[in-house]
Amino acid sequence: YPDYGVSWDEPIVVEYGAMLQRYIVEGNPQFVTAFDRYHGSLIPMLLAFFDAWMDDASTRERYLYHHIFNFVVFWIGLCAFFALARKRWGEGAGEASLMAWLRRDGWALCAVLLLFLSPRMFAHSFYNCKDIPFLSFYILALYSGISLTEKPTIRRLFVHALVTALLINIRIMGVLVLVYTGLFLLRMRRNGWRLVLGYGLATLLILQLTWPLLWIRGPWGIVEAIQHMSHFPWKGEVLYRGAFVAAENLPWHYPLVWIAITVPVAYSVLFGLGLWSREWWGKERWIDQWVLLSGALPLVLIIGLGSVIYDGWRHLYFIYPAFLWCSVMGLRWLWLRSSRLGSLFIAGHSLWIAGVMVVMHPFQNVYFNVLAGPTDSIRARYEVDYWGLVYRPLFEDLLAREEGVIHVGMANIAAMYAKNILTPEEQERIRFVSKREKADYFVSNFRWHPAEYPFEKVQSIQVGGIEIGASYRMRSSEDEKR
Repeated sequence: YPDYGVSWDEPIVVEYGAMLQRYIVEGNPQFVTAFDRYHGSLIPMLLAFFDAWMDDASTRERYLYHHIFNFVVFWIGLCAFFALARKRWGEGAGEASLMAWLRRDGWALCAVLLLFLSPRMFAHSFYNCKDIPFLSFYILALYSGISLTEKPTIRRLFVHALVTALLINIRIMGVLVLVYTGLFLLRMRRNGWRLVLGYGLATLLILQLTWPLLWIRGPWGIVEAIQHMSHFPWKGEVLYRGAFVAAENLPWHYPLVWIAITVPVAYSVLFGLGLWSREWWGKERWIDQWVLLSGALPLVLIIGLGSVIYDGWRHLYFIYPAFLWCSVMGLRWLWLRSSRLGSLFIAGHSLWIAGVMVVMHPFQNVYFNVLAGPTDSIRARYEVDYWGLVYRPLFEDLLAREEGVIHVGMANIAAMYAKNILTPEEQERIRFVSKREKADYFVSNFRWHPAEYPFEKVQSIQVGGIEIGASYRMRSSEDEKR
């Protein structure tokens, strides 16, 4: 966790949380009309109250603790994914030996390892305080919903309502869990409508208590949030297949291509085998169907509605567990047909991915597979380090290269945010300037500018053969003398 920089969104989330804290504690009305009021508030509020408790800590210390917090949330999601997969593929109680445990829980362990050994997910688990918490709580909602359907009790109903409400409070897309739960309760339980009614009312009550937006707008705030976030008004452009495209007019295949080029190829092959195996077919396979629906329906809705998504497919990370669930079914299909060679190949591939993650550390977020094409031209075709994690090592290099104050020009505001991960003394030495001619150095993560700059390059950060950031000298020694 100490190795990662500060991403573009982290300070924005921190500021949003501070605004929420002022509204809750002081009654400050800024939140009432804020543009971001429809965003989820759970994680920003937790971080804001933590920062208030750590009032004397430096920005570096706070962001490092934020990274620990974010990974713990991801780890909870991993545990929930293991429990969910064990519910489906576990073999029940048995002897306590290691081999017996692997036989009993091996498939559940495979599911967790595939999620953990996904380079982009691993990197994002430390600093992506929007998409990773939503992914983890989405898995928790799958587990609690399936548990409720298996054995309805008041306690399980309340737990599932609580998880669902917190999930919606992270991102409004969580309302889909209400749909899945209602469908399967009505399908699998006699008198399921009573459970659906009780669950829906409990979720709404908890949501009303925990989401500040509803304190202002009441239940109608949920509808407004759905309308706002389904067509989020972001006017920016994204680099896709070598051209800049308006985020509001992305082609339907944008998320599908991004998934294909950033997920390890073997996982995608297993996904195809899992679909083809039809292991999920039949009423008795309702758990598989629930999990797969939880991944397929959001993807279909986002493509069908033409919703705004950007920065690759990070807004859809929450469907990835369903993707891997199908991959595990494909692996089972191979194994149960005595395709030991194929299964061993998959195991070897996973170990290779683990090695790749070690080599790329801490920039697993720019992992691309062979389907993305030649690595030396990826920067010109797709977004790479769009969140500016590369600014940290660039600053550290400049601080080691120079003494005293360094005047720095920046390609985008992510550089200013990234400065927060430096020590207070180092931050004092970095001074940003608005005009390049006043800068000693210029730094860039190549976002919205994949082409090379016409300056003297003094540092280049390359990961997996992809240049993701560079610093340039703007003043020569003769300039300094004058």
